[in-house]
This record gives sequence, C-alpha cells and structure tokens, in this order.
Amino acid sequence: MNLSKCLQASVVLLSTGLGFPGRAEIVSEVINGATCIPYPPYDTTVAVPYQHWLYAFRESAFCHITMPPNWSVDNLSYVLFQGTGALTARLCVHSGTFTVACGAPRTISGGTSIQWVGPPALPSFASGAFVHIQISGRSTATVQQLWPVWSR
Repeated sequence: MNLSKCLQASVVLLSTGLGFPGRAEIVSEVINGATCIPYPPYDTTVAVPYQHWLYAFRESAFCHITMPPNWSVDNLSYVLFQGTGALTARLCVHSGTFTVACGAPRTISGGTSIQWVGPPALPSFASGAFVHIQISGRSTATVQQLWPVWSR
C-alpha cells in the first residue's frame, strides 16, 4: 500500500473514530514537510523534496496550514503528520498576530511514523493555523508530510 492510500485510509478511519458522520463534507490536503519553517533557519537551498531535516538542540519548526476556499479554521478537524526520529507536534491556531492557542501534543519516535494532532478549544480570535513541531533531545528528525483535514 503506498503512502497516499495509507493516508487516505487514515483520514477515513480517524474521521469515523472521532465521530464525524459518514456523510459529512470532508476536505484534505497533503503538505510537503520541506515547506515547514525551522528555527533557527536551516539551509533552504538544499531542502530534499518531501523531507525536511531538523537538527535538534530543542529546535522547533512551524508548518503553516492554508485554509481551502470557503473553509475556515473552525472547520479544521485534525492534522496527520508523518516523520522520522523523535519529535512532538501540536496544532495551534492564531489571529494573525502574536495571540496563539495550541492543542494537546502528540509524539512520534524511531522510524517513519504517522500520528495526528487536534486543535485546541477554538477561541473567538482564531483565523489561521499551524503545526508546531519540536524535536526531542539531541537528535535528527524529519518532517515528511502533513495532511490537514477539514470537515463540516
């Protein structure tokens, strides 16, 4: 089973498991991990497609979620993320300023793994979203893909 089919199956299973009705309207998108913005900045001239290497001494990456047309942050149900190494992700919402709220963290470790993060209780200011990724310990990790899923 290729990654795309595996992620599609994960979207359906997770949506059902989270209680979304079978007839709900669902939109999803695959985001290349190389579009995440690491801090401190990594040499973006050598980014490998579908992989973004992060060298960790408590480093972070921020992966912006672009809302599809006619969908809002209120419809963002969860984000699947795939990576390697030890890393923790949280789905955060913002107001376009420095006001941010984040959901519960989820961790992966070891070889290639897929995990999901959900949004926080949505504050009234929420207008955009991003996944905040933190590398665990003094390790190397990759963010390969993110798959945000919206439903209504």
